[in-house]
Amino acid sequence: MNFELRNKGHWLVVLPKLVLVMALWAGAWGGVAALDWYGSLVPLHEAPERITFESDTVPSVVLSARGLQIGGLERGGSEWVRFDQMSADFVRAVLASEDTRFFYHTGFDFEGIARAARVNLAAGRSAQGGSTLTQQLAKTFVGDEPTYERKLTELIVARRIEVAFSKSEIFESWANRAYFGAGADGVGAAARIYFGVTPADLTLAQSAMLAALIPMPGRTNPFNHQDEALTRRNRSLDRLLESGMATAAEVDQSRALPLGLRRGRELRVRAPGIERAVWAELQGINSDIDWRRGARVIETEVDLVRQLRAGDAMRTHLHLLDSRQGLRSHLGFAQDSEEFHRAWEETEFNGESVPALVTSVSNDSVSIWAGEALELPAENWQWATRYQSDGQGHNAILEDATEAFSVGDVLLLHESLGIVQFPRVEAAYASADLSNGMFEALVGGFDPNRTDFNRATQGCRQPGSTFKPIVYSAALDHGFTPATLLRDAPVRIRLGPFEEWRPRNSDGGFEGHITLWQALVWSRNLPALKVYGELGPALTIERGQSLGITTPMDGVASLALGASCVRPTDLLTVYSSFARGGFGLEPRLVSRALTSDSRETVDYGGAAVIGIGAEARLGALWRERNAVAAPRVHRRNAFQVAWLLREVVANGTASDLRDLPYEVAGKTGTTNAYDAWFAGFSSRDVSVAWIGSDENTRPLGRRETGGHVALPAWGAAQMEPMDSLSVLPPAPHTIEWVDIEPESGRRAVHDRWSVPMPFLTGTGPVGEAETRERLDAMQIDRIGREF
Repeated sequence: MNFELRNKGHWLVVLPKLVLVMALWAGAWGGVAALDWYGSLVPLHEAPERITFESDTVPSVVLSARGLQIGGLERGGSEWVRFDQMSADFVRAVLASEDTRFFYHTGFDFEGIARAARVNLAAGRSAQGGSTLTQQLAKTFVGDEPTYERKLTELIVARRIEVAFSKSEIFESWANRAYFGAGADGVGAAARIYFGVTPADLTLAQSAMLAALIPMPGRTNPFNHQDEALTRRNRSLDRLLESGMATAAEVDQSRALPLGLRRGRELRVRAPGIERAVWAELQGINSDIDWRRGARVIETEVDLVRQLRAGDAMRTHLHLLDSRQGLRSHLGFAQDSEEFHRAWEETEFNGESVPALVTSVSNDSVSIWAGEALELPAENWQWATRYQSDGQGHNAILEDATEAFSVGDVLLLHESLGIVQFPRVEAAYASADLSNGMFEALVGGFDPNRTDFNRATQGCRQPGSTFKPIVYSAALDHGFTPATLLRDAPVRIRLGPFEEWRPRNSDGGFEGHITLWQALVWSRNLPALKVYGELGPALTIERGQSLGITTPMDGVASLALGASCVRPTDLLTVYSSFARGGFGLEPRLVSRALTSDSRETVDYGGAAVIGIGAEARLGALWRERNAVAAPRVHRRNAFQVAWLLREVVANGTASDLRDLPYEVAGKTGTTNAYDAWFAGFSSRDVSVAWIGSDENTRPLGRRETGGHVALPAWGAAQMEPMDSLSVLPPAPHTIEWVDIEPESGRRAVHDRWSVPMPFLTGTGPVGEAETRERLDAMQIDRIGREF
């Protein structure tokens, strides 16, 4: 809502302001009276055009693959409750606790302000607020920035709301917007989540419990703090008696009742990143529809277990990256421990990390308070050495805790890692089902509540060596084989008349001539540049586009090493083509959506989705039968690249994943200090993990490569397939297997190490490698000639 000054004439704007300022100088009571007059004289600040929704609007509900609700309540996942649909007990319980003079004041309450001032003065702190329900409602429109200008706007808008709307409309709007904890936005959600009833059926005891939740929903949440919740519910009942809104008999009867929470908490997961991605995808399909409140049900195939696991994996490995480089700073310093305890208890924490206060420190121990007194194990704080931006102190430990911690420090405590800090870089993860391309998990960053930017779908970063399979895919279609010898030697590339580029391998060394198999498995840069140079930019760019890259690619030499901006979801599409025999996927979140008036239908659901009816399953089978897209690459090409990617795990830079109890394939990637990647697939899904700096401002650190940073995060996010099938697509009949001696690229003989490699029939090497006996003889002859 935009609150602009209306042009009502110069005197209508200036005179009220002048009187207001003079009254404020006259004293607090004069200021309040002036605000009342200033807000009602002329509509200098507009009231919201509407504070209630149409009662028959059906809110959209987003469902997971198993039919569980994904968020939604803060987006309207509970139907709007009209004032006459709320129990009288709920209304009087709220008024007794929050605003006893609601039906008498004009937006702000002189008596309430004075009463709060007396209580706070006696307590020596802010123990009670003087805001009316109308002010609380106004705050939802003007924000809660802690400034005098914002507070002034809130007061004026509250006054305008009172002029424009009835008391029942104001209470209705407030009750549907209030947050009651446990993901319950609005009285409808609160009644259902806590008690399994409708707002009309709320009893006085239940209503008192909901009223008690309003000031501090986290601390009073009855699911987590039943004793505290019971105490505060009874205080709400006492206020009902004190205000004369309930009789002693009603209060005594309600006080004797248990909390009466519903059996089993509502199965619902907050996933704001998923929700925003759903809305964005649907808006891309039809932007004329308000999908947030215009669809009956929106179905996805997001696996909530997988989603939570992936989010935890990304956050954990961001913390681990930080811990390898030392402590940068604390959250802050608390001068008053009692104030910290109060603030902690009044806050609802969502996630696995909470603030903690250092209460004592010695050379070998750190004690903290985080809801309770705790003694931290040494391994929880010994990583906190002095911060090293180059990341060289991977193995350093803090010997003396007093060098890093002091009494009063406010730290961040992770439920399993101990002391952590907010990461300086970000992460993204995307995983899709290989059978239909539906996203199973989507992580857009460390904290999806901090930004609407989803790095998994919107981020564009240099992919590094995860781009190399695209180069080698093009090469395999133009005369190269897995056994082709490539030159791993220094090279100079002229960039201009006075500039040249001398690329290097990550280890700074050279291997001479190596096979294409070795070049990809060991992620050597110089052979990839050699292949790219022979192919030319056009073939590589064309292959990248056909495999699913949608971002522009410049035909520069560094493109072979991933010097191009690529979205994680594009990279996921590329690797799906290799995993599926050349048939790539178009990853999506929404499988089905239907508008409330049935004007628009989105239906990408597959026949294998759990819980659909026979008719829907038959329709899905028919669509799948007729939706046979052209392959992105030849089946033989996809098989060979998939095999090479499996070899990266079996023998190369991703060998840490060999310990997984099922087969995977994939490729690591690292750019110049700012990006770490792993892209890969199992027999059931294809996934991409990225960790890096959004704007190239924070290097990851020395030795923080894709294999060291992104790969373990990718592995931790994976879910084991139900069947441990081969990761390779079916081999076409045109493929033949030949045992190759990797050092020479020739057919192996019986006494040499060999690797079975796939070739297009008739393209395998003809010559055989030298036998061990022949090599020994040649060595003896060479020694004889030289000495």
